[in-house]
Order: sequence, then structure tokens, then C-alpha cells
Amino acid sequence: MDWPKFQFDLANTGFNPYETVLSPSNVGTLGLAWRVEAMSSYSGPAVADGVIYQDSAYPSWALLAFDAQTGVKLWQADLPSPIRSSPTVAGGIIYVGTDSGQLFALDEATGHTLWTVLLDYPHLDASPGVWNGVLYVTSGVGTVYALDAVTGDTIWTTVAGPTANSSPAIANGVVYIGSLDNHLYAFDAASGIRLWRAATGDQIEVSPVVASGIVYAGSLGHGLFAFDVGALLDNPGLGTQGPQRSLPGVST
Repeated sequence: MDWPKFQFDLANTGFNPYETVLSPSNVGTLGLAWRVEAMSSYSGPAVADGVIYQDSAYPSWALLAFDAQTGVKLWQADLPSPIRSSPTVAGGIIYVGTDSGQLFALDEATGHTLWTVLLDYPHLDASPGVWNGVLYVTSGVGTVYALDAVTGDTIWTTVAGPTANSSPAIANGVVYIGSLDNHLYAFDAASGIRLWRAATGDQIEVSPVVASGIVYAGSLGHGLFAFDVGALLDNPGLGTQGPQRSLPGVST
């Protein structure tokens, strides 16, 4: 079963509605099918079309492709620096960011580099998201990029505070980014125009999740925030506050 990006889908829900094999009744019977020795990884894998894509930090910096059934290595793409974010697979292309600030687009079948662009130095810790032929990714210095997913050409850029490491969540034409400046940002996916900025009072480094009209974000200060997306869009003048919904047993 495919798992093509960090947290499975563009909204970062981590839920795979197409799973038909695993269930609460049989997950306890899982056993080791195979393992790969002599490699070290910083990020989680992506799975697409029967292939697992996983970074390697030892003995060299690379992205590796393995047959999902057998564990046989299919190819290795050497890179100039470590990969700390999970790869994203879309349209036959694998997208990975590196510590050198480069974003690579690799051919899914061969691992050959299709294009690479230098974004912000020193690192890209966030996993990209691809929607409607556009790739969205944030850099460590807070820049949000929208790039043509086929060519790598820049469509627009904007800023989500001085530092933003979270992977974007994308839902209903809106890109959501958590920032270390104590805010959650929402941008129009087509234009990059900022729709709203909601204050959390705490640093948001983890990636937001969107479900049922609510965007959720956890903070470095152990808080969990839930914002009503519709209310914020209807009242952009709310500026840095914005309506929040309470979660049982959790302060917002």
C-alpha cells in the first residue's frame, strides 16, 4: 500500500483510507519480513508503486530505493549532504530537501536527477507537498516556496516568520505553515497571498493537520491548538488572534 509522503496526505492527517490488509485484529501478528544492514537514516520512508524510498546517512549521503516485498536495493542516488525530511513521491518524481539547502527532483524509476534548485541555506528540514502540479516547501529561515513540480521554476515565494521548519499542510486551496515566531500561517495556494496569521503564544515546529474545517498544531511548549478555518477566512481582520476551539482536557 502506497505511503507517498510525510503523514500520507496533503492535509497531514496520517490516515490511509485505502488500507485493506491491516486491522486491529491482525496487526499483532506482524513479523519481520526483511531488514537492511549498514545504513543510518534521519527521516521516514515514502512508499509508492511497490518501492520504498529511504535516506541514508552512512556510509554515504544518499536516497535509496528498495523493493518493498524483498528489500532488494534497486538504485542509489548520492547527494551532497544529509536528508532530514521524508521524501515525497508524486507524478513519477521523488522530491527531497538536503542540509545544503538544495531541493532535488529525482526520477522515480532510476534515481537520476531531473532538476535541482538551491533554496535557503543552510537546510531544508520540511517535507514538500505537491498539489495541482505545484510543489510547496518551507525553508529553515521561514521562506515558503511554490515551485513548478515538473521544472522546478519558482511560481511564488512568501515568508512565514523568521524561522519555519514545519512541513506544509494543504487543504481546499490553502497552504498552512507553523512558525517559530509563535504563529500559524495560511496562504492562498495559487498566489501566495497571506490569508491570515493566528497567534499561538508558542513556537510551532511540527507540521499542522487539517480535518473537518479545523487546523491543528502542536507547540514546543506542550500546547495543542485548534483553529476554526472558516471563521478565520471570514474574518481576516482578526489579525494575530483568531477564534480557537477548545479540545477536551487541553488548553488552547
